[in-house]
Amino acid sequence: MSVFKKIILACFMLGMMSSCGSSEDSALSFIESGKALLAEGNTDKARVEFKNAIQVDPRRAEPFYQLALMDEKEQKWKAMFANLTTVEQLDPNHHEAIVKLGQMHLLAGNIDQAQEKAEKVLQADSQNIQAIVLQASIYLKQKNFGSALNTVEKALAIDSDFLEALSVKILANKDEGNIDEALIIANKTLQSHPDALPVKMIKLSILEQQKEYASMESLYRELLVTYPNKNWVVVSLAKLLNNALDRYDDAKKELKTFIVANPNDAEAKLLLVALVKTKEPLEAITLLDSYVKADPENYDLRFSKIDLLSKQNDTKGVIADLQQIVVDDSNGENGRKAKVLLAEYEAAQGNFDQAELMVTEVLETSSEDEAALLLKAKLELKNNNTDTAISDLRLVLRNNPESDKAYILLAQAYIASGSQALAEDSFREALIINPRNIIAALFIANSAVEENDLEQAEKVLLTALSGNPTQEALLQALAQVRISKKDWAGTETAISSLGKSSNDSAFFHYLAGQLDQGQSDFSSAIEQYKLALSKKPSIEKALQGLATSYMQMNDKEGLINYLNQFINSYPKQLHGYSVLASIYRQGREWQQAITTIDKGLEIEPSWIGGYGAIAIISYIQGDNNGAIESYKAGLVNNPENEVLSMQLASAYESVADYENAKSLYESILIRSTDNEPAINNLASLLTDQFQSEENLQKALQLSSRFNKATEPYYRDTYAWVNVNLGNLEQAQIILESVVSLRPSVAVFNYHLGVLYAKQADHEQAKKYLEQANQLATEQGDDNLRAEISKVLGSL
Repeated sequence: MSVFKKIILACFMLGMMSSCGSSEDSALSFIESGKALLAEGNTDKARVEFKNAIQVDPRRAEPFYQLALMDEKEQKWKAMFANLTTVEQLDPNHHEAIVKLGQMHLLAGNIDQAQEKAEKVLQADSQNIQAIVLQASIYLKQKNFGSALNTVEKALAIDSDFLEALSVKILANKDEGNIDEALIIANKTLQSHPDALPVKMIKLSILEQQKEYASMESLYRELLVTYPNKNWVVVSLAKLLNNALDRYDDAKKELKTFIVANPNDAEAKLLLVALVKTKEPLEAITLLDSYVKADPENYDLRFSKIDLLSKQNDTKGVIADLQQIVVDDSNGENGRKAKVLLAEYEAAQGNFDQAELMVTEVLETSSEDEAALLLKAKLELKNNNTDTAISDLRLVLRNNPESDKAYILLAQAYIASGSQALAEDSFREALIINPRNIIAALFIANSAVEENDLEQAEKVLLTALSGNPTQEALLQALAQVRISKKDWAGTETAISSLGKSSNDSAFFHYLAGQLDQGQSDFSSAIEQYKLALSKKPSIEKALQGLATSYMQMNDKEGLINYLNQFINSYPKQLHGYSVLASIYRQGREWQQAITTIDKGLEIEPSWIGGYGAIAIISYIQGDNNGAIESYKAGLVNNPENEVLSMQLASAYESVADYENAKSLYESILIRSTDNEPAINNLASLLTDQFQSEENLQKALQLSSRFNKATEPYYRDTYAWVNVNLGNLEQAQIILESVVSLRPSVAVFNYHLGVLYAKQADHEQAKKYLEQANQLATEQGDDNLRAEISKVLGSL
């Protein structure tokens, strides 16, 4: 071997050895480099360096912690939480990260999780001042002011000048009502920490509570000297001058002066426009025009003008300005944004083909444009293309995991496909990202109500209302939750707020009726419900509340007279027929009930609920074939309707017409491949009624999506298919979990009993089969009892 080759080989080997032994050094080098870049203000490059450190040594916690700190500054809360969680996993003794996680949980209202983090750190280090302050903050959140103050003193005993502890002490005194003491501590703290912004903000809140507006103005002017280039200070001052002191001209002057000193602050200009709009809307447009002419490349200003024109219902102006932006920035991000907004206008006018064309044009130039993908998903959902919509939305979330809009649309797509559990998960993700998201808050609050967790429902709604204090749907939901809690004072407060903010007096009367009904004042409730229905006859719950109140007064005749008048006055309000039919049904007046529903179907032959109501009456009378005929009639007028199709398939199963049931489920899945109830029922049918090796494999393929499902019935189906295929160990884990969750479901116990029988564990098999038999007897399920008897007889 030549010397030259040996030198090359030696260098290569040295390089290999160096790289093998230097991952730790390389990671440290990247971390130090990232910190240095961060200190210089170069955040983008710093983030890259920290990610390089992770790539070199993914077991090191520090780069994840540095990324979390950057996320905190950039208010990327979800990413911050994920990075801090990783830090705790990699280094369970990283107390700074654990305390920050506790603080995040506390801010999100997760008190138990915050408490867990505080205790974890304090058990390892009882003198950790940050953890002590976190514990004090938890007590403060719980309104346990005495414990909060006692705990803060422990922190101050360690460091009497610790700013976070002093801040909690001020807040605890303020919230407990010791305003004078809170102000004394705040002033004393500011002597030693003259630049302590959090303390100044707390002091401002105290002064506002005392309506010391002159002192607030002085403090804001001090802040303006300290932060001359921060627009939030001058905006806060302007709001104080305009709102509290009724000095609009002074507020306007302050903002104009700030803009002269900071001519490139587009946000301040927009804030001035927002102020002027409240008093001089035409001048606001003129002002924005001047800003746009002076800086035509500032598209934030141009889009703000469009927003203002939209709020003034100047559609022509909006479209003209958007079209101009498309021309001026034809290949840029702002041009794409304008084209998507134009597409939204087309969709709003029902011009869906044109909207789709414009969205396609945007995606041809930028295939992952977020706004275009979101609008495309909306259009796909309108066309019932749920799979395509879900695919588009997953792409959005891959690029922007913080998009609550994408999660809301994804939830709606899952609802359309029948995946309720996945929909709820998506709504929860949206609420984590944005606790003030109205759609997510309403859905999650409703889920909490269904689970009878009224406290959680109220908490979610109050959080959403903190950012939307006059939002009608949130106020309505809050009032209803408080009615359920029998919190009459709280209900009155919510209804009062709704009355001030809403133009919908009908719903105001409806809620007032609910309040009266809840307090057993049925006569007043009836009057309120009647007022609500006279203004908006479509409020179905008002009619139901009225019916309940009449029945509580034992005035069935008066109720029937009112309902007949209601139907005559509003023949297209189908709930009138429903409520009247339900009254007849309660009295076992079957023919009157059916006649009433038939009248509604004459008015609206596509009324799905009407066919269902007749089917229910048939079921009650033991006429399963009558129910089938009703559902079939419904499908004549509503071809391929999934609700009626599912109901008809279930009806076929009830009369052992499994072939027709199977055909219906299969046809549903051709139209909607993700309809989970149909998937579940078809898999069950193939397993129980059409069992063959081929059909069991098909059932396994269908139900495999339920392996990790949260719905016990879905998991049971997947496990039962595996039992029949002989995959007993896999099925056992699932069935034991399902039975522990829902021990009162007969079929779950039966399936677990059969599994143990196949494993020759006769003692366990007998235990669960006898439990299943008892439950089936109580529930009148003779078919299941027959199956159980067969298995018990074979033991």
